[in-house]
Amino acid sequence: AGTTSTDFTVDTLDDSLNESADDDVFTVSVDSTSGGDFEAQPTAPAAVETTINDGTTTDAPTLTLTGDASVNEGEAASYTLTLSEAPTADFTVTIVVAHKTTEDGDVTPVTRDVVIAAGTTSTDFTVDTLDDSLNESADDDVFTVSVDSTSGGDFEAQPTAPAAVETTINDGTTTDAPTLTLTGDASVNEGEAASYTLTLSEA
Repeated sequence: AGTTSTDFTVDTLDDSLNESADDDVFTVSVDSTSGGDFEAQPTAPAAVETTINDGTTTDAPTLTLTGDASVNEGEAASYTLTLSEAPTADFTVTIVVAHKTTEDGDVTPVTRDVVIAAGTTSTDFTVDTLDDSLNESADDDVFTVSVDSTSGGDFEAQPTAPAAVETTINDGTTTDAPTLTLTGDASVNEGEAASYTLTLSEA
């Protein structure tokens, strides 16, 4: 009462998306009025449009990688990539599966792309392990899954690669044995040597 004006503010939020001025316009309008002891309420004024500038700093989302700490041999280990905010375009993550103390008979090293789709914040993927007949301790069977690079998403900047996940392959609850085969000559001339071969299915 007794004054003719008042001030108020509207907070905006800082994101990591790469946006033009056309993308970031909001309106402030008067919906209704009451009180003041006037003979009649005033007509609502025109709305005000405000453009949010993309700022002078370059922001990047946070990318996290989580996954199984252990898996039984012969089964698939599961992993999840998560962004702190949804991309407006498909976001591609190049992951690397590598040996730490494993060998090719335990898990296959590979580099492959995993996509977080536009409008979503996470995706899941798996890594297959191989079942062998070797007697191994947990220290013998550790592999790593890491992020090599990222692209897309229409972010102002690409996120920093998260820490790698180490997964231990358990030796399993079943006892496996390799296959042993014996082959040899079906016939031999007397006085000569017959030849034979013993073969294991794995070294």
